[in-house]
Amino acid sequence: MDPLSSEQTAAYLAYIGVARPRAADLASLQLLIEAHIERITFENVDVLLDRPIELDADSLFSKMIERGRGGYCFELNSLFARLLEALGYRLRLRMARVRRGVAPDTPLTVKQHLVLIVELPEGEYLVDVGFGLANPYLPLRMDQSAASADNPYVLRPLENSHYWRPGTLELCVRGREDWVPLYRLEVEDHYWFDTKVFNWYMSTHRDSVMQRLLMVGRSDGDTRLTLFNGSFRRRPRHAGYDAVEKREITDVDELLSVLQNEFRLRLCPEKDVQPLRARLGSLLQGSGSK
Repeated sequence: MDPLSSEQTAAYLAYIGVARPRAADLASLQLLIEAHIERITFENVDVLLDRPIELDADSLFSKMIERGRGGYCFELNSLFARLLEALGYRLRLRMARVRRGVAPDTPLTVKQHLVLIVELPEGEYLVDVGFGLANPYLPLRMDQSAASADNPYVLRPLENSHYWRPGTLELCVRGREDWVPLYRLEVEDHYWFDTKVFNWYMSTHRDSVMQRLLMVGRSDGDTRLTLFNGSFRRRPRHAGYDAVEKREITDVDELLSVLQNEFRLRLCPEKDVQPLRARLGSLLQGSGSK
């Protein structure tokens, strides 16, 4: 994985409003995660516009730090991994199979989500700044089997099955009545260049959910803001998956305004807004067609 330069690392930290940590420890990791998910938005606008998604350090830095855009999991976690490595953290890459929105009896979904495993003296932690609709806002111990008032997430081991290997974990978030499965974490680590194939599929294949739906997410203090096509939601993060505000957006201009104001995306009028207007129109009409 090509690293960030020292200048890029300093600019990245300044952009998210964090001083360079003195130590690569758990407290600093928590601070970095919270700052990142509040300042850099999860979004798949470029995927919807059929633009290539590049994962090299310079492309990611230019898009998210210099141009004020966001990205989806492969972009966000790839950039954040580089920041962590520049600050002295040791980490590995894993893939996950998304379960949110999937029928409970569906045995298997494709590997489509990139996450980080960070190694600390206290143990191994799941770190994820790229899961838009219900993004974990803190590092989760790999043996995090119980939730708390401050943490609505759990990682629960799955029973043995021929569909997954022993040790597979399922990340769940607390819902109103029961746990809501988010994704299943694969056991094996991946090399950096493996992610290029997964990224290519998720950003270009017509079966990919990223090609068919607008998905946006950002943290605002103790609140998580999400957008799913025209469905805007505001959730208190400690409450898990239950929304306190729901609003349906049916007007393209209003949706563009929400993207730029609520989600703080810097959209160029000529390069972004004009092509995006037509694409959002088809999504709001329910067709999703190109």
